[in-house]
Amino acid sequence: LKSNACVAYAAIQHYLWLVVFAWMIVEGVLMYLSLVQVFGSHISKYMLKFNLICWGVPVIFPIIGYFAFTKTVSVGDVSVVQSDYIADSMCFLKPGELPFLTLFVIPLIIAILVNLVFFVMVLKVISNSTNANVSETQLIMQHC
Repeated sequence: LKSNACVAYAAIQHYLWLVVFAWMIVEGVLMYLSLVQVFGSHISKYMLKFNLICWGVPVIFPIIGYFAFTKTVSVGDVSVVQSDYIADSMCFLKPGELPFLTLFVIPLIIAILVNLVFFVMVLKVISNSTNANVSETQLIMQHC
């Protein structure tokens, strides 16, 4: 299964998953900017910048994964490619190995944690605004 096509498929799939994680972070940032920092949160050409970041930064990870964790072992005239990056039984990263953990699981965990932080900040703003509306309503009812 470690043909060139399999390696290319695994690297592309790895890249696309990382792009999804990057867009998850951008969605959290945009939610935060639109609901928490309403004023003064304009980013010039923000979609261009977010596209460059989300499609550009993840390219590094599959390249590092392949070249750092793949080696060719030669014995006499026979050469064998050994990879800790690609699994033996499927065209994807080798689960449980260092490349899988550092280049796939950790970015996923970071994306989830960043979004949780943004989500909590947005929830605080929403709950404070509903509390403010309730207290205004209570004040109006007390004066009637």
